[in-house]
Amino acid sequence: MHSFRLALLSTLLLALMAAPSGAQSYPSKPIKLVVPFGPGGPTDVAARVVSQVVQSGLGQSVVIENRPGAGGATGTKSVASADPDGYTMLIGTSATLGVVPALVKNPGYDPIKSFAPVAKISDSTTILIVPPDFPANSIKELSPTRRPIRASSAMPRPATATRRNWPPSCCWREPASRPCTCPTRAVPRWSLRC
Repeated sequence: MHSFRLALLSTLLLALMAAPSGAQSYPSKPIKLVVPFGPGGPTDVAARVVSQVVQSGLGQSVVIENRPGAGGATGTKSVASADPDGYTMLIGTSATLGVVPALVKNPGYDPIKSFAPVAKISDSTTILIVPPDFPANSIKELSPTRRPIRASSAMPRPATATRRNWPPSCCWREPASRPCTCPTRAVPRWSLRC
């Protein structure tokens, strides 16, 4: 599936290169691709794959700029306020273009008016994984009424407005049974220790 999307993006880039002569000067300088999350996470990895395809297709450097903060709003806002010349692009996500604008009155950008979509580059799924010998086989079995969580349980998490923070939050309905969360600027993945 990823190879199909890369092929689609490559086709798009080839079409851009075959544009009329007035547009052939693009790109005349490096392109900045903003990732609104820290390095090492799934959004960053997808951006690095895309940058390689773009570089080879256009013959111009693509510089990845990680700008984490505020659930992705910091980097997203920086692209919204950049010159609309095609040299600053964003790897948008459901968090930056859906969740943050729904939760924040004025995130500093409009997800519809501030950006023009170019290509869908990936899909992502969040799953809960436990060791094979773990006693719970479902979220219901993980419930604090069935299996108490030790007070020392902790998990790193990205900003509150990202979907990667929701699955663990949904597991514990009683505040006393929730593991301690450790918010950080950039967490490529979260882990759960019970």
